[in-house]
Amino acid sequence: MAQKAKALTTAQMVEMWTRTAGAAETSLADLAAAMVKDMALTKADLPFLSRPKGEGLKNNRHVTVFGGIESILQENIVVKGERILPATVAALRDKNVAGETLLQGIPKSSSTTTAWNGQISSRFGQLRKAITALLNDGTTAAKADSEDAAYMLKRMQEMYNRANKAEAFDLADLAAFNAGLTNLAKMCGITLRAVK
Repeated sequence: MAQKAKALTTAQMVEMWTRTAGAAETSLADLAAAMVKDMALTKADLPFLSRPKGEGLKNNRHVTVFGGIESILQENIVVKGERILPATVAALRDKNVAGETLLQGIPKSSSTTTAWNGQISSRFGQLRKAITALLNDGTTAAKADSEDAAYMLKRMQEMYNRANKAEAFDLADLAAFNAGLTNLAKMCGITLRAVK
């Protein structure tokens, strides 16, 4: 009996996502869904995805939502292949450490080069958009289904076109290939276009 793969924690997902900058290992949509679930986020929390200032600092929920996401990014960020170390996290949170200070060879904050805080802020912006889209959409099922169908159609159509257009591509049985691919497309609810 095959063992079920152990689910990743949100922190592990964040670390993988920030290391691969949104590559296939951990999708931004999956990460946003994990954050929404872990932090019990609702549409009412959307204004809290920006840094609290003034009156916002008196709102515990605002401080908790923003601080929670920022903290998990700070603790798991990877910049230029460098996994952040606890001492660097502490320095990022220390207001007495200047922005130009090099932490693991990378500046704390800088407008002219890659910096820890800049990368954290950029990732927060991407995550904010994904969480906002998820909460406004209410469900990702229909969106995911649509994206899956578009993905399958694009690749199957490309295969179909290539097999039928490329003169140098010699298939042993082109008719059987076309029939098989057409049937496979139908199983996915997709109709392939005829090659012109």
